[in-house]
Amino acid sequence: MKSSFIAFIAIVAATLLASTASHAAQNESPAAAADTAPAAKEAPRRVLPLDHGPRAQSTPWLNEQTRQREAKAAAEAARMAGQSKDQSSAGAATN
Repeated sequence: MKSSFIAFIAIVAATLLASTASHAAQNESPAAAADTAPAAKEAPRRVLPLDHGPRAQSTPWLNEQTRQREAKAAAEAARMAGQSKDQSSAGAATN
């Protein structure tokens, strides 16, 4: 009875050790993912619905218009953020 219990514990320990080693090798930490990510940190493109049916709520043309509006809004937001940085650094320089 004792030997079967010891064998069971040994098998459980070996299984846990093997599974821990395999998980450690995968390294799914965010820091590791950032190291392998491309240098340009772009926002992922939004996937828009596509429908060619007779009562389509979205078409390729509408999707392109949405992408253009979003790109224009992002450019405007980036421009405004750049202006606010310039104004804040100019204000700090005068004080």
